[in-house]
Amino acid sequence: MSINSVVNVTISEQPLEGKKWFSVDDLMNIEDDPNGWCLWEPFIPKIGIVALAGPSDCGKSTLARQLALAVATGQKEFLNSTLNVKHGRALYVSTEDEHTGTKRVLEKQLEGFDIDGTDKLQFIFETQNILEELALFLRDNPADLIVVDAWADIFNGNPNNNIDVRQALKPWDELAKRHECCIVMLHHLVKNADKAEPDKNKLIGSQALEAKLRCILELRLGALPDERLLTILKGNYLPPEIKNKPNVLKLDSSCLVFSNSSKTASTVNKKSKQYDKEVWRKRFQDCRTETASDRKVIGMLRVKYAGEEIPGRSWFVENLKDVVGLSIPIENDQPTSTLLTSTLLDPKFEGTMPSN
Repeated sequence: MSINSVVNVTISEQPLEGKKWFSVDDLMNIEDDPNGWCLWEPFIPKIGIVALAGPSDCGKSTLARQLALAVATGQKEFLNSTLNVKHGRALYVSTEDEHTGTKRVLEKQLEGFDIDGTDKLQFIFETQNILEELALFLRDNPADLIVVDAWADIFNGNPNNNIDVRQALKPWDELAKRHECCIVMLHHLVKNADKAEPDKNKLIGSQALEAKLRCILELRLGALPDERLLTILKGNYLPPEIKNKPNVLKLDSSCLVFSNSSKTASTVNKKSKQYDKEVWRKRFQDCRTETASDRKVIGMLRVKYAGEEIPGRSWFVENLKDVVGLSIPIENDQPTSTLLTSTLLDPKFEGTMPSN
């Protein structure tokens, strides 16, 4: 059975099934869901693909499992925000943990929830033909939420290629729409992204990933060991005032359960970005040719070290200036001459730059 033939199985009769063209009147006559369009207000929609991104070991899987448990047990709220659960079922695709490891963490989380268990949260650890497996299961067991932990493990193709990414996401988007559920993909950010302000463009891979997602949430470590910061980086139809404002969560490590501190962080991290000067000096020199401008070299570095956060031109000039003891002004971030770039990168350079 093909992916399309399975994904196209609907869970119920749709009022406009078979219709391809919609007038304004048709759209206006569609009944709105009385419980709104969010599954978890205001963070994730009821239908579509969402990313929960962040650095390793920040608690993404813990938070996703807790959300899935809340949905599967019919909770009305999650972290002090409204849950609009319709089916009371969640599915969890686990690529990083196996059965026994999942059991151990669930034991702690169930204790934190003060419940014995639930058969409405289903895990699958075998990801071969995962789209077909999910579609077949959803045909008779509608769900509100599917968690994919992690997206990188089920993606086949070049993560930096727009076409590969969009083609890979398309059947997942169709699955979400056909079965009217939310799919949360756990994903990672580029290296050192947590040293800067939250940014939806810091997801690893092509910009097509950010463009296709309905919503992007970021989880990162907070100032205290038990603090985590949850930020809405992107949310279609959400007002701008609730985006990019980190919500402070508290993680109880004894039961692996998050709680909402009801606080927001005014700033995330104002420390300057830290890059290894000697590493980037060598990388810059390896890519530089006698005729290449500094801007062209930085472009080459972005291609060669895709997935890492690359220092900007100003960083290279300012930090190499410190090494050789020069003061080079940067006006409007214009390209420097080949002579300037070559001279700054020569550790044996002594003297002054020629005047214009």
